[in-house]
Amino acid sequence: MSDEEILSTLVKGRERCRQLVQFYHNVRAASSPDGTPPAMKDISLETANRILNQVLTYLHSLPRKPSALIQNVSKRQDAERLLQEIGDLLESAMVAEREIREKVASSRTPPAGPAKQSALKMYARNRQE
Repeated sequence: MSDEEILSTLVKGRERCRQLVQFYHNVRAASSPDGTPPAMKDISLETANRILNQVLTYLHSLPRKPSALIQNVSKRQDAERLLQEIGDLLESAMVAEREIREKVASSRTPPAGPAKQSALKMYARNRQE
C-alpha cells in the first residue's frame, strides 16, 4: 500500500467517523425538551451500523501501524494526526451512544397499577423460595 493509499484510506475513515458522530448529534437534537431521546425503535440504528461498518472496513484494509510504513515525514505526521482524529471521533461517538442508551433506559416508567402489583407478588414469591 502506497503512502497516498494509506492517507486516502485514513481520510475516508475519518469522514465516516464524522458522519457517525453527526448521526448521534442528530439523535440528541431530536430529543424531547426534557432531554429524553426518541424511543430506540424510532431511531434508525441501521444508519449507525452502516457507517460503523464502513469505518471498520477502512481500518481493516490498512496495514498494521500504517504511519510507521510511510516514508515521507510530513505524510507520516499527517497519518498520525488522522489516526488521532479517528480515535477522538470514535470516542465521541461511543460516549454519545452510551448517553442516548442510558436516557432511553431511564425514561421507561416503572410499572403501575395491576402490573406493579403482579411484579411485587412475583418478587415476593421469588424471595421466599
